[in-house]
Amino acid sequence: MLEGLALSLVKTLATFLFDKYLRSTEQVKVDGAPSWYYTQEDRKVCTYTFIDGDYRYIDYAKQLNRKAMEKEIQSITEKTIYENMSYVKGERELSIVNNFRKDRELPTFVKAKIEYPKISYENEVNRVFVKGCIDKEVIYNYEKRKLQAITKSISLYHSNSAFDEMDEKYHGNSLFEELEEGF
Repeated sequence: MLEGLALSLVKTLATFLFDKYLRSTEQVKVDGAPSWYYTQEDRKVCTYTFIDGDYRYIDYAKQLNRKAMEKEIQSITEKTIYENMSYVKGERELSIVNNFRKDRELPTFVKAKIEYPKISYENEVNRVFVKGCIDKEVIYNYEKRKLQAITKSISLYHSNSAFDEMDEKYHGNSLFEELEEGF
């Protein structure tokens, strides 16, 4: 069952990233924005931000873009979990899956992996526009690594529970107690 859960989560993640690819053919034109704004790339997950102000706001706009990417990856994670929660049973298992949901490493991951292929200051509208992207394969591998860690945690939980249950049965069985007394 555990392997089925992990496989299902990975499958949903891959499907979601493919779905993002299919939607990447859409283009949105925003007045005053450069032509590349909101144009998706086939093999990347991209986020777009802008901030009113001059070129001195570029670093702040990049910071906003990193936050937008964190939210985008978090939404991928939420969708993956939502579509697979029915397989998870028990309070402890739900707790492990919820730890997957609350990813403390995500800001560090995004900061390390995000690239800014397009940054533009548009003088006419006094705005800074930023496009930040992470390769879909990199996100997939990151999420897959997290899923493997969760699968391992759930497996360890199940094996420890099984040993505890066997131990309880052993100590409560008079046949085993008689056998121990004979030694």
